[in-house]
Amino acid sequence: MPGPTRQAEEGTGPAAAVAGDLTALLCACLVALRVPAAADFWQPARPTLWRAADAAARIGEMLDGKEAELGVFLPRIGPCAPERGLRCRAAVASTLLAGLELARNGGVLLEQDRP
Repeated sequence: MPGPTRQAEEGTGPAAAVAGDLTALLCACLVALRVPAAADFWQPARPTLWRAADAAARIGEMLDGKEAELGVFLPRIGPCAPERGLRCRAAVASTLLAGLELARNGGVLLEQDRP
């Protein structure tokens, strides 16, 4: 098997010319693809989800020293609400998180009937 040629060692052969042309082409493409900093872009509307702060406020309003299950504090989400599954999961997670935060701060006492 022959060893490397003198052109390959010096970087002056056809492969070096192609590599140089490719680098220049990619640099030119980057300039053409650059997006201005102030460019507007499309972003889908985010659904309004039940937040932990909303849940904490609702728990504080509704609890009033009585015992209640977690589901009592969930917001009503209609059966035809857009992205209903996402909204329901967010409501449960936010309400649970709010309850844990309130329990950590001593605002409520949480109990679990079964593991």
